[in-house]
Parts: sequence; structure tokens; C-alpha cells
Amino acid sequence: MSDCVRQDDGESAQASQWETAYRDEIARLRRAVEARDRLIVTTARWLARPLPAMCSHIEDLANDQSLAHLQDALDSCAEHLAAMTRLSRGLEEIAGFVQLQIVLRPEELDLVKVARESIAEVNDDPAEDRVTVKLDGASAIVGRWDRLRVTRLFCALLRTAREQGLAAQIHLRLDDLGPIVRARLEFSLPHAPALTREVPAYGGASESDYDRIALQLWSAREIARMMGGILGISTWADARVIFTLDLPKIVSAGAPTPNPGA
Repeated sequence: MSDCVRQDDGESAQASQWETAYRDEIARLRRAVEARDRLIVTTARWLARPLPAMCSHIEDLANDQSLAHLQDALDSCAEHLAAMTRLSRGLEEIAGFVQLQIVLRPEELDLVKVARESIAEVNDDPAEDRVTVKLDGASAIVGRWDRLRVTRLFCALLRTAREQGLAAQIHLRLDDLGPIVRARLEFSLPHAPALTREVPAYGGASESDYDRIALQLWSAREIARMMGGILGISTWADARVIFTLDLPKIVSAGAPTPNPGA
């Protein structure tokens, strides 16, 4: 009998050690995630401050006729600054995402209505051109989603298509596939070939279409993943880009994650 008691005590002590080790590992991973998120937020702020002034200075120098012999170098600097500006915008989007408390609050929504509201929100931005979105498919799709997250998801896709697409012509189709909803957003790039890592975009830039769009869609991918969905990108040779988003109709509330703070 005493041997059984000692064995139980030993197993209990071992289980307690394992539990402590698991808790320590989870705490370590949480601190690492928080440190990463703080770094993203800080980098976004550092880049956002000087870039507008730097772009303005480069433009002034490019217009100075006495520096005409440096035009190629100034053009190259302008290209690099444009790439940094896109990076800054992407980091700002990521920073805004990671600073939220990621707690899902599902409610019954009509996803088609949410899509229309997202289109209106994107077009309400006075700093950007309006987009023409052809919306077709189901007339109504009812399910349970977090309104804030699904709205941010649609807006991120639409803004990416507007920035990268040709003449802001976007086709969005929503299909009710039973337990999931499939959203298919299609637009055309202003040049060919389509997304490629090997061929530079716009002639001389070293940053590809793929790199730009992948950065812009980081937060959208994370939101889709958090809601149990999948966001993919497919391309055709004629420079058509298609985002395919699959979302389950019922999204359960998730546990909160630590707020990384400022």
C-alpha cells in the first residue's frame, strides 16, 4: 500500500513539474510575441515621421535644374523612398491590428450587407480615389461573425485592390457554400506579368508586385486566420489577381491576447 502511495506522489510531483514547465514556456512565448508587437509599433512610428519630409526634399531636388546631372540618382532615391513609404503603410496597418485586444464578439450578420458597408467606407476616404466594385453572387448570407473584424477584412482587401489595380475596377463575388462563405475578389494589375518574384515591377524597382501585396495583406491574413478562415492569392498570366477568402458561418469567441501597448 505504501509503495502505491509513493508512486502516486511521484507521478503527482512529475505532473506538477511538467505543468510548471509548460506555464513557463507559455509565459516566455507570450513575452516574445509582446516584444515583437512593440517593435512593430515602434518601427511604424519611426518610419511615419520622417518619410513625408524626405519625399518632399527629394522632389524639390529633382526639380532643381542645377542638379540635372544627378537626375538618375535622384530618381533611384525616389523609388527607394516610395518602397519605404509602402513599407511604412503596411507596418501602420499591422501596428493598428496588434494593438487591439483580439476578443471576438460574434453576432448575427448579413455578410453581403457588411461587404456593401465596407465598400462605402473605403470610398468615403477623401484622400483616395473612389473604387468601382461590381458585387454579385448571393443576395444575402446570414451567419455569426465579429462585425469589426469582418469589416476590417473587407476594407483591407478593397484598399489593396485599389492601390495595386488598374483603373480601380474590382469584382467581388460572395457565394453561400453551406457551412462556409467564399468571397472572390478580382482585379487587374496595370502591367504584366502578374505577381512574380523574379521580374521587377514598374521597370526599375527591385520590389515585386508579390512583395507589395503580401505586405499589405498581412493583417487581412491574420484576421482571416483568427476567424477560422483562409485567405489565398492566385494569379493568371494576363495580370489578373484573385483573392479567395473562405470564412466559416459560425465564428466562436476567442480568448483575449495580451495588449502589446504602445
